[in-house]
Amino acid sequence: MGKRITWIDSVKGIAIILLLFSHSMVTEDLVKNWILAFRIPIFFIICGYIVNLKYSDGFKKGQFLDLLSKRWYNLLIPYFLFGFIYVVFLNVLKFSGGKPLVVFPYLKDLISMKGIASLWFLPIYFFSEIVLVFILGIFKGYSRYLIIALIVVVLSFIDQTTLSWPFSIFYKVGAGSVFVFVGYLFASNKIENKLSLPAAFLLLIIFSALTILNRGASMNAMGIVPLYFINAIFINLAFISIVRILGDRYGNNELLTFYGKNSLIVICTNNVVLETIRLIDYRLFDNILLKMGYLGVFIFFIILTACEYPLLKVFGGKFKRKERI
Repeated sequence: MGKRITWIDSVKGIAIILLLFSHSMVTEDLVKNWILAFRIPIFFIICGYIVNLKYSDGFKKGQFLDLLSKRWYNLLIPYFLFGFIYVVFLNVLKFSGGKPLVVFPYLKDLISMKGIASLWFLPIYFFSEIVLVFILGIFKGYSRYLIIALIVVVLSFIDQTTLSWPFSIFYKVGAGSVFVFVGYLFASNKIENKLSLPAAFLLLIIFSALTILNRGASMNAMGIVPLYFINAIFINLAFISIVRILGDRYGNNELLTFYGKNSLIVICTNNVVLETIRLIDYRLFDNILLKMGYLGVFIFFIILTACEYPLLKVFGGKFKRKERI
Protein backbone atom coordinates (compact mmCIF):
# COMPACT_ATOMS: atom_id res chain seq x y z
CA MET A 1 0.00 0.00 0.00
CA GLY A 2 2.07 2.91 -1.25
CA LYS A 3 -0.18 5.64 -2.60
CA ARG A 4 -2.53 7.48 -0.23
CA ILE A 5 -6.25 7.10 -0.85
CA THR A 6 -7.64 10.61 -1.14
CA TRP A 7 -11.19 9.91 -0.01
CA ILE A 8 -9.87 8.36 3.22
CA ASP A 9 -7.94 11.56 3.96
CA SER A 10 -11.10 13.56 3.18
CA VAL A 11 -13.14 11.51 5.67
CA LYS A 12 -10.46 11.98 8.32
CA GLY A 13 -10.39 15.69 7.47
CA ILE A 14 -14.13 16.03 8.09
CA ALA A 15 -13.80 14.06 11.33
CA ILE A 16 -10.97 16.24 12.64
CA ILE A 17 -12.81 19.45 11.69
CA LEU A 18 -15.88 18.21 13.57
CA LEU A 19 -13.65 17.35 16.53
CA LEU A 20 -12.29 20.91 16.57
CA PHE A 21 -15.81 22.30 16.28
CA SER A 22 -17.04 20.19 19.22
CA HIS A 23 -14.01 21.30 21.26
CA SER A 24 -15.02 24.90 20.54
CA MET A 25 -18.36 24.29 22.25
CA VAL A 26 -18.64 24.70 26.01
CA THR A 27 -22.21 23.57 26.59
CA GLU A 28 -23.79 20.27 25.64
CA ASP A 29 -26.61 20.48 23.10
CA LEU A 30 -28.06 18.40 20.25
CA VAL A 31 -25.28 19.39 17.84
CA LYS A 32 -22.47 18.43 20.20
CA ASN A 33 -24.39 15.29 21.21
CA TRP A 34 -24.54 14.30 17.53
CA ILE A 35 -20.84 14.94 16.90
CA LEU A 36 -19.81 13.00 20.03
CA ALA A 37 -21.78 10.00 18.79
CA PHE A 38 -19.43 9.28 15.89
CA ARG A 39 -16.40 11.62 15.77
CA ILE A 40 -13.90 9.21 17.39
CA PRO A 41 -15.19 5.86 15.99
CA ILE A 42 -14.56 7.11 12.44
CA PHE A 43 -10.79 7.03 13.06
CA PHE A 44 -10.97 3.40 14.21
CA ILE A 45 -13.17 2.48 11.24
CA ILE A 46 -10.70 4.09 8.83
CA CYS A 47 -7.94 2.18 10.64
CA GLY A 48 -9.85 -1.00 9.75
CA TYR A 49 -9.87 0.04 6.09
CA ILE A 50 -6.11 0.49 6.17
CA VAL A 51 -5.58 -2.84 7.97
CA ASN A 52 -7.59 -4.55 5.23
CA LEU A 53 -5.61 -2.86 2.46
CA LYS A 54 -2.26 -3.72 4.05
CA TYR A 55 -3.10 -7.32 4.90
CA SER A 56 -5.52 -8.22 2.11
CA ASP A 57 -3.41 -11.30 1.29
CA GLY A 58 -3.45 -12.47 4.90
CA PHE A 59 -1.46 -11.53 7.96
CA LYS A 60 2.02 -12.99 8.03
CA LYS A 61 3.80 -13.73 11.29
CA GLY A 62 6.78 -11.49 10.60
CA GLN A 63 4.57 -8.47 9.99
CA PHE A 64 3.44 -8.19 13.62
CA LEU A 65 6.78 -6.86 14.93
CA ASP A 66 6.97 -4.46 12.02
CA LEU A 67 3.47 -3.18 12.85
CA LEU A 68 4.45 -2.69 16.50
CA SER A 69 7.60 -0.81 15.49
CA LYS A 70 5.76 1.37 12.99
CA ARG A 71 2.93 2.22 15.36
CA TRP A 72 5.37 2.99 18.19
CA TYR A 73 6.99 5.52 15.87
CA ASN A 74 3.72 6.90 14.43
CA LEU A 75 1.61 7.01 17.58
CA LEU A 76 3.42 6.52 20.87
CA ILE A 77 6.44 8.75 20.25
CA PRO A 78 4.19 11.76 19.46
CA TYR A 79 1.96 10.71 22.39
CA PHE A 80 4.82 11.02 24.87
CA LEU A 81 6.45 14.01 23.18
CA PHE A 82 3.33 16.16 23.01
CA GLY A 83 2.20 14.80 26.36
CA PHE A 84 5.30 16.16 28.08
CA ILE A 85 4.86 19.46 26.24
CA TYR A 86 1.26 19.63 27.48
CA VAL A 87 2.31 18.90 31.07
CA VAL A 88 4.82 21.76 30.88
CA PHE A 89 2.16 24.03 29.34
CA LEU A 90 -0.37 23.27 32.09
CA ASN A 91 2.17 23.98 34.81
CA VAL A 92 3.23 27.24 33.17
CA LEU A 93 -0.43 28.29 33.33
CA LYS A 94 -0.62 27.27 36.99
CA PHE A 95 2.61 29.11 37.83
CA SER A 96 1.46 32.28 36.06
CA GLY A 97 -1.83 32.11 37.97
CA GLY A 98 -0.11 31.69 41.33
CA LYS A 99 -1.35 28.11 41.75
CA PRO A 100 0.74 25.16 42.97
CA LEU A 101 2.40 23.08 40.27
CA VAL A 102 0.98 19.65 39.43
CA VAL A 103 3.54 17.43 37.75
CA PHE A 104 3.45 13.87 39.09
CA PRO A 105 -0.31 13.20 38.60
CA TYR A 106 -0.09 14.36 34.97
CA LEU A 107 3.04 12.30 34.31
CA LYS A 108 1.43 9.29 35.96
CA ASP A 109 -1.59 9.56 33.63
CA LEU A 110 0.71 9.97 30.66
CA ILE A 111 3.05 7.07 31.43
CA SER A 112 0.21 4.73 32.44
CA MET A 113 -1.39 5.33 29.00
CA LYS A 114 -4.44 6.89 30.62
CA GLY A 115 -3.60 10.00 28.66
CA ILE A 116 -4.21 13.69 29.23
CA ALA A 117 -7.04 15.54 27.49
CA SER A 118 -7.30 14.48 23.81
CA LEU A 119 -4.09 12.45 24.03
CA TRP A 120 -6.00 9.50 25.55
CA PHE A 121 -6.94 8.60 21.97
CA LEU A 122 -3.43 7.64 20.79
CA PRO A 123 -2.68 4.64 23.05
CA ILE A 124 -6.27 3.40 22.63
CA TYR A 125 -5.87 3.59 18.85
CA PHE A 126 -2.52 1.81 19.10
CA PHE A 127 -3.79 -1.09 21.20
CA SER A 128 -7.11 -1.37 19.32
CA GLU A 129 -5.33 -1.93 16.03
CA ILE A 130 -2.92 -4.41 17.62
CA VAL A 131 -5.79 -6.37 19.23
CA LEU A 132 -7.73 -6.54 15.95
CA VAL A 133 -4.67 -7.63 13.94
CA PHE A 134 -4.02 -10.29 16.60
CA ILE A 135 -7.62 -11.52 16.28
CA LEU A 136 -7.31 -11.63 12.48
CA GLY A 137 -4.06 -13.60 12.80
CA ILE A 138 -5.39 -16.16 15.27
CA PHE A 139 -9.03 -16.62 14.28
CA LYS A 140 -10.50 -17.46 10.90
CA GLY A 141 -13.95 -17.23 9.31
CA TYR A 142 -16.97 -16.91 11.57
CA SER A 143 -14.90 -17.28 14.74
CA ARG A 144 -13.78 -13.66 14.21
CA TYR A 145 -17.40 -12.50 14.27
CA LEU A 146 -18.01 -14.47 17.46
CA ILE A 147 -15.05 -12.83 19.21
CA ILE A 148 -16.17 -9.33 18.19
CA ALA A 149 -19.78 -10.09 19.19
CA LEU A 150 -18.52 -11.36 22.55
CA ILE A 151 -16.61 -8.10 23.10
CA VAL A 152 -19.77 -6.08 22.41
CA VAL A 153 -21.81 -8.25 24.80
CA VAL A 154 -19.22 -7.93 27.58
CA LEU A 155 -19.01 -4.15 27.15
CA SER A 156 -22.81 -3.92 27.23
CA PHE A 157 -22.96 -5.47 30.71
CA ILE A 158 -20.26 -3.27 32.26
CA ASP A 159 -20.91 0.20 33.65
CA GLN A 160 -18.11 2.13 31.96
CA THR A 161 -18.48 5.14 34.26
CA THR A 162 -17.46 3.09 37.32
CA LEU A 163 -14.23 1.76 35.84
CA SER A 164 -10.85 2.93 37.06
CA TRP A 165 -7.42 2.44 35.49
CA PRO A 166 -6.46 0.06 33.88
CA PHE A 167 -9.96 -1.36 33.28
CA SER A 168 -11.17 1.89 31.72
CA ILE A 169 -8.39 1.50 29.13
CA PHE A 170 -9.29 -2.15 28.47
CA TYR A 171 -12.89 -1.08 27.94
CA LYS A 172 -12.04 1.55 25.33
CA VAL A 173 -9.56 -0.75 23.59
CA GLY A 174 -12.34 -3.34 23.34
CA ALA A 175 -14.67 -0.76 21.81
CA GLY A 176 -11.93 0.52 19.50
CA SER A 177 -11.13 -2.98 18.23
CA VAL A 178 -14.82 -3.51 17.38
CA PHE A 179 -14.81 -0.36 15.24
CA VAL A 180 -11.52 -1.38 13.58
CA PHE A 181 -13.14 -4.71 12.70
CA VAL A 182 -16.16 -2.89 11.27
CA GLY A 183 -13.84 -0.85 9.05
CA TYR A 184 -12.08 -4.05 8.02
CA LEU A 185 -15.43 -5.54 6.96
CA PHE A 186 -16.42 -2.35 5.14
CA ALA A 187 -13.20 -2.50 3.14
CA SER A 188 -13.54 -6.26 2.47
CA ASN A 189 -16.99 -5.72 0.97
CA LYS A 190 -16.19 -2.30 -0.59
CA ILE A 191 -19.39 -1.11 1.02
CA GLU A 192 -18.64 2.55 0.33
CA ASN A 193 -19.32 1.80 -3.36
CA LYS A 194 -22.68 0.10 -2.77
CA LEU A 195 -24.78 2.93 -1.33
CA SER A 196 -26.40 5.58 -3.51
CA LEU A 197 -26.20 9.20 -2.41
CA PRO A 198 -29.92 9.37 -1.40
CA ALA A 199 -29.57 6.10 0.58
CA ALA A 200 -26.49 7.43 2.37
CA PHE A 201 -28.26 10.67 3.31
CA LEU A 202 -31.26 8.68 4.53
CA LEU A 203 -29.00 6.56 6.75
CA LEU A 204 -27.37 9.72 8.06
CA ILE A 205 -30.73 11.28 8.96
CA ILE A 206 -32.20 8.16 10.60
CA PHE A 207 -29.23 7.30 12.80
CA SER A 208 -28.44 10.92 13.59
CA ALA A 209 -31.99 11.18 14.97
CA LEU A 210 -31.39 8.06 17.06
CA THR A 211 -28.46 9.73 18.84
CA ILE A 212 -31.09 11.68 20.80
CA LEU A 213 -31.96 8.41 22.56
CA ASN A 214 -28.38 8.10 23.83
CA ARG A 215 -27.56 11.68 24.78
CA GLY A 216 -24.02 12.50 25.85
CA ALA A 217 -22.68 9.19 24.55
CA SER A 218 -19.03 9.10 23.49
CA MET A 219 -16.07 6.71 23.61
CA ASN A 220 -15.49 7.84 27.19
CA ALA A 221 -19.09 7.18 28.26
CA MET A 222 -20.99 5.11 25.70
CA GLY A 223 -24.30 5.07 27.53
CA ILE A 224 -26.53 2.44 25.89
CA VAL A 225 -23.68 0.44 24.40
CA PRO A 226 -25.45 -1.43 21.54
CA LEU A 227 -27.14 1.82 20.47
CA TYR A 228 -23.81 3.65 20.57
CA PHE A 229 -22.23 1.06 18.27
CA ILE A 230 -25.19 1.02 15.88
CA ASN A 231 -25.42 4.81 15.62
CA ALA A 232 -21.68 5.31 15.19
CA ILE A 233 -21.36 2.53 12.59
CA PHE A 234 -24.24 3.67 10.38
CA ILE A 235 -23.55 7.41 10.66
CA ASN A 236 -19.94 6.79 9.67
CA LEU A 237 -20.98 4.43 6.88
CA ALA A 238 -23.19 7.25 5.56
CA PHE A 239 -20.36 9.79 5.84
CA ILE A 240 -17.85 7.50 4.13
CA SER A 241 -20.27 6.84 1.26
CA ILE A 242 -21.18 10.51 0.84
CA VAL A 243 -17.55 11.64 0.84
CA ARG A 244 -16.59 8.90 -1.63
CA ILE A 245 -19.45 9.71 -4.04
CA LEU A 246 -18.99 13.49 -3.90
CA GLY A 247 -15.22 13.11 -4.23
CA ASP A 248 -15.65 11.03 -7.38
CA ARG A 249 -18.07 13.58 -8.83
CA TYR A 250 -16.51 16.88 -7.87
CA GLY A 251 -13.02 16.06 -6.62
CA ASN A 252 -11.69 16.18 -3.06
CA ASN A 253 -11.08 19.43 -1.19
CA GLU A 254 -7.32 19.95 -0.78
CA LEU A 255 -7.61 21.75 2.55
CA LEU A 256 -9.80 18.96 3.92
CA THR A 257 -7.40 16.26 2.79
CA PHE A 258 -4.50 18.27 4.26
CA TYR A 259 -6.14 18.26 7.70
CA GLY A 260 -7.00 14.59 7.23
CA LYS A 261 -3.40 13.63 6.45
CA ASN A 262 -2.28 15.47 9.57
CA SER A 263 -5.13 14.53 11.90
CA LEU A 264 -2.64 13.00 14.36
CA ILE A 265 -0.92 16.36 14.84
CA VAL A 266 -4.27 18.08 15.40
CA ILE A 267 -5.12 15.58 18.14
CA CYS A 268 -1.70 16.12 19.73
CA THR A 269 -1.77 19.93 19.66
CA ASN A 270 -5.39 21.07 19.82
CA ASN A 271 -5.64 21.25 23.60
CA VAL A 272 -2.66 23.60 23.92
CA VAL A 273 -4.02 25.83 21.14
CA LEU A 274 -7.57 25.69 22.51
CA GLU A 275 -6.60 26.63 26.07
CA THR A 276 -4.32 29.42 24.82
CA ILE A 277 -7.21 30.95 22.85
CA ARG A 278 -9.54 30.62 25.84
CA LEU A 279 -6.94 32.27 28.09
CA ILE A 280 -6.51 35.19 25.69
CA ASP A 281 -10.29 35.56 25.41
CA TYR A 282 -10.57 35.57 29.22
CA ARG A 283 -7.63 37.87 30.00
CA LEU A 284 -8.01 40.41 27.19
CA PHE A 285 -11.65 40.29 26.13
CA ASP A 286 -13.56 39.24 29.26
CA ASN A 287 -14.80 35.98 27.65
CA ILE A 288 -16.50 37.78 24.79
CA LEU A 289 -16.54 34.65 22.62
CA LEU A 290 -18.15 32.68 25.42
CA LYS A 291 -20.85 35.32 25.80
CA MET A 292 -21.67 35.38 22.07
CA GLY A 293 -23.32 31.97 22.02
CA TYR A 294 -23.14 30.05 18.74
CA LEU A 295 -21.57 32.98 16.90
CA GLY A 296 -18.75 32.90 19.47
CA VAL A 297 -18.42 29.13 19.01
CA PHE A 298 -18.09 29.57 15.26
CA ILE A 299 -15.51 32.37 15.61
CA PHE A 300 -13.59 30.31 18.18
CA PHE A 301 -13.65 27.33 15.80
CA ILE A 302 -12.30 29.42 12.90
CA ILE A 303 -9.48 30.77 15.08
CA LEU A 304 -8.68 27.30 16.44
CA THR A 305 -8.63 25.72 12.99
CA ALA A 306 -6.51 28.54 11.55
CA CYS A 307 -4.01 28.31 14.44
CA GLU A 308 -3.61 24.58 13.79
CA TYR A 309 -2.60 25.14 10.17
CA PRO A 310 1.01 26.37 10.78
CA LEU A 311 1.52 23.59 13.34
CA LEU A 312 0.52 21.04 10.72
CA LYS A 313 2.99 22.61 8.31
CA VAL A 314 5.77 22.31 10.88
CA PHE A 315 5.03 18.83 12.26
CA GLY A 316 3.23 17.25 9.29
CA GLY A 317 4.99 14.08 8.16
CA LYS A 318 7.48 14.14 11.03
CA PHE A 319 6.09 10.93 12.57
CA LYS A 320 5.60 8.98 9.37
CA ARG A 321 7.69 5.89 8.79
CA LYS A 322 7.95 4.17 5.45
CA GLU A 323 6.17 0.86 5.11
CA ARG A 324 8.31 -2.24 5.00
CA ILE A 325 5.55 -4.57 3.84
